[in-house]
Amino acid sequence: MDVRDVQVVGTAMIKSSDGRLHAIERIAQPFETFGEAGQTNYSPVRTATVAVAEGSDLILECSPKELTLHPGESVTIKVKITRNKYQGPLELNVIVWNLTQRLNKLPEGVVLDELRSKTSLGENETEGQVTLRASPHAVPFENQQMVVLGQITYNRVFMTRVAAPFRMTVAPARAAAVQK
Repeated sequence: MDVRDVQVVGTAMIKSSDGRLHAIERIAQPFETFGEAGQTNYSPVRTATVAVAEGSDLILECSPKELTLHPGESVTIKVKITRNKYQGPLELNVIVWNLTQRLNKLPEGVVLDELRSKTSLGENETEGQVTLRASPHAVPFENQQMVVLGQITYNRVFMTRVAAPFRMTVAPARAAAVQK
């Protein structure tokens, strides 16, 4: 509906040693991301552009929004789909694919448990789930942002819709119970 270049500006008031207030202003430097699977690079760009568009044909919502696993544990992320204009089949995923190329991967030691997931949704279905499992030797990490994707086809054109992100932590392995 409209497109504009934007600038993000932050301001703060600081007190100098003589007690007077001074305004400080900083302008954010926009950047673009690029890279291969599991690798992200950043390059400064001159402008950042935003667009206002009509509501999406599909809206995906995930719960929980934050989750913690220990090695060997699984968690199921429920996905609710609001269908506005698209009623056809939908594939859920946590890995970005571009037809034949994998563009990202799950954190080391985390796998998609396909048997406990419902990722293929038929026409008009509005609920799915993605189950993630931390392997027994998963590498701990904190607060990684992740997303569930909805992949659809319009007139043989492959498109992706993204749910709001959730945060995932894999905690260190739990200590074995002490036997008496």
